[in-house]
Amino acid sequence: MSNAADPLGVDILAVTDIDPHFTLVWGQQNLQAALLRRISSPAGCMVAIGGDSDYGYDLPGQLNNDVSQSEMAGITAQVQREIDKDPRVQSNVPSLVLTGDS
Repeated sequence: MSNAADPLGVDILAVTDIDPHFTLVWGQQNLQAALLRRISSPAGCMVAIGGDSDYGYDLPGQLNNDVSQSEMAGITAQVQREIDKDPRVQSNVPSLVLTGDS
């Protein structure tokens, strides 16, 4: 949620869950939390509460998967598209790193 005083909005801190102390965050911290939630939530997770069916990308669900470089490029593109859905984002260039046991 945004307003004229802070175009990036003010909200309760909630990345993996709602902060039990209902800590408010605003500005960059609010946007960062919102983007982390967006790329940490399964696609369509908001439908059950009447939210956007196009919200979410489960990046944590990709961890520890055996992926190729081309699959990694696809995951990076999906993360970029998901972040771009937030109207407060003007542009983004995510950088994901493929690591493994070599």
